[in-house]
Amino acid sequence: MFYWSYRGIHIVLTNEEETDLVRRLAEGNAIDVVGYNVSPATRKTYERKMFAYLKNYLITRPDDFNKEYTFRSWWNEEARTLFPLFLDAYGRITKNATIGGYGGDPLLDDMMENVLHSENDDVYHVTLLRRRYFPWPTYVASGRLSFPSSIIEHVAGTVDNFVLMTSIFNIRFGHNFVRVSIPGKREEKHNNGMNADQ
Repeated sequence: MFYWSYRGIHIVLTNEEETDLVRRLAEGNAIDVVGYNVSPATRKTYERKMFAYLKNYLITRPDDFNKEYTFRSWWNEEARTLFPLFLDAYGRITKNATIGGYGGDPLLDDMMENVLHSENDDVYHVTLLRRRYFPWPTYVASGRLSFPSSIIEHVAGTVDNFVLMTSIFNIRFGHNFVRVSIPGKREEKHNNGMNADQ
């Protein structure tokens, strides 16, 4: 996983995308490709090359860069796999939410896993954060969501502003907020009312 930021534009590369970029920059040098994962010195060299490549790509071809790296859209299994990585990057950038626990009671997570009764299913824990100023500025957990990974259907957006769609609810991870919505409830009520009038 590779995170990159430049002038308010944030991207996250999957492991496959990171490896592909290293291969492209290595220009056929298989030793460097292997060394990227083994040698700290080689990794540091290629991280500098990747930063320079991505910056140049963004400046020279912004539309192509946005299509390839900035706006992401994943469905089903791919979305289930990549959501935690996307949320981790979102948490680093915005400090609104993060994957897993954050300075809270670890028993809370264990209890949720027992309640969900998930058989062979990963349970994702999302911790919502807020800034606290007393006695000193810090971030504290303000809420938690736990759900099985199998309900995830779609993840779309940028690292700092994206939507998670599940079969039960949707979560909008915005620049300055996190909003949970349950689709269909208002429409059902409205349609039931209309049917009663007829």
